[in-house]
Amino acid sequence: MCEHGCNGCPFNFFSEESNYAQNMGCLPTPYEVKEIYDQLGGVWGCHETSKEDGNLKACIGFINWMKDKGTLIKIKGKEIVDYGIWYRDPEYFKTKNLQESN
Repeated sequence: MCEHGCNGCPFNFFSEESNYAQNMGCLPTPYEVKEIYDQLGGVWGCHETSKEDGNLKACIGFINWMKDKGTLIKIKGKEIVDYGIWYRDPEYFKTKNLQESN
């Protein structure tokens, strides 16, 4: 599903790396990423980009997965959720209203 070939992408289904990371709790499942969007208003960022580098981009796997489910998502004006921040503190985004951040 991830068009960039990211083995560790939550949307790279059947990837050994992705499955392992999700089972270890190091990577959210697609449904947890959808919850971040639905309940908190954040768009999952590609784990190979970061805010620190200034090149954080939305995860194309997430966008395509939602489109395949019949849901077009809005990216403009939404905060992109940085994997590095999520990994260090998964609860951070649950305490912040991402829809009001921009």
